[in-house]
Amino acid sequence: GLMLGCIFDDDPCLFIEDAVTRTQTGPAPEKGVKIPLGKAHVVKPGKDVSVIGYGRALRDSLTIAEKLEGEGISVEIVDLRTVSPLDSDTVIQSVARTGRAVVVHEAPKSFGVGAEVVARIQEALYGQLKAPVLRVASRDVTVPFTKVLEQAYLYQPSAIEAAIRKTLEK
Repeated sequence: GLMLGCIFDDDPCLFIEDAVTRTQTGPAPEKGVKIPLGKAHVVKPGKDVSVIGYGRALRDSLTIAEKLEGEGISVEIVDLRTVSPLDSDTVIQSVARTGRAVVVHEAPKSFGVGAEVVARIQEALYGQLKAPVLRVASRDVTVPFTKVLEQAYLYQPSAIEAAIRKTLEK
């Protein structure tokens, strides 16, 4: 759906898909349906904390959200889908409802999409948040070439759970 959105968009598009998500199966739009660019999607509604991300982070966040649901913690998951344009409205509405946010992405923590999302949340909701916005991301180093080092570089799903729990302490 997003690929079709890019193909039929009047502006140039850069479509990036990681190898892990390319091989995953799951819900998809009907064949031929274009997903609009710049429109995020609430994958799972929740009331305690909003988790915002894209790509691999969504699968990891959904797994953690299901686990926490058994403890009575309700996690809302927002799929950014596109990062430029970035759908600030959907993100802000989600975080305004929950009062807490965790931004998850596979890229390095500093100077990326996650930092921009956090900045927009802070600008829009300063004084209304119940806890600081937290980020879960990979290390601030060049992506290593070997598989072993790559795994050490990438964030671990347990970091998502830890961040969610930390926002709920406040």
